[in-house]
Amino acid sequence: TNVVTYAVLPPPPNDYFTNATKVPSGGGLYLENNRFATMETALGEPPPAGVSSAAGSLWWAWTPVSSTNVFVDTTGSSIDTVLAVYTLATLGSVAATNDVGLRKQAYLSFNAQGGTAYRITVASASTNSMGSLQLRVTPGGQLDTTPPQVLVTSPLSGITVTTNLI
Repeated sequence: TNVVTYAVLPPPPNDYFTNATKVPSGGGLYLENNRFATMETALGEPPPAGVSSAAGSLWWAWTPVSSTNVFVDTTGSSIDTVLAVYTLATLGSVAATNDVGLRKQAYLSFNAQGGTAYRITVASASTNSMGSLQLRVTPGGQLDTTPPQVLVTSPLSGITVTTNLI
């Protein structure tokens, strides 16, 4: 006789395309985990950004009220992410990132049309990189390329650093 204990954890609620988490028209920030998420390849889910090794996709639904540029990024994720945006009507690709291995957090921007329904998907670059991810949808946003500025106040040496290397 053996006693076996199984931990039963459900997949994330937005694992499936039909259960996409609704993003308000003003955007939002989401903290998720795709460890038990799947790919709906049998139902025709395209590999995000054409990355065939992608795994554990999560879905969001967003419809802007008016036309605007939108910045979508996964900064803060602990895994190597792949990001893609589709139109709902035809699942036509609008924008995608395919920088797997070049940077952990994916980002993109595109011009969204008011009243058009979009689907945003974030997946791991591979099955070896599943875990915590963060998605930010920012209408009117843009990539921040300003290097950080550091001012040393103690000790009072007057040192100021304006590059990204310290």
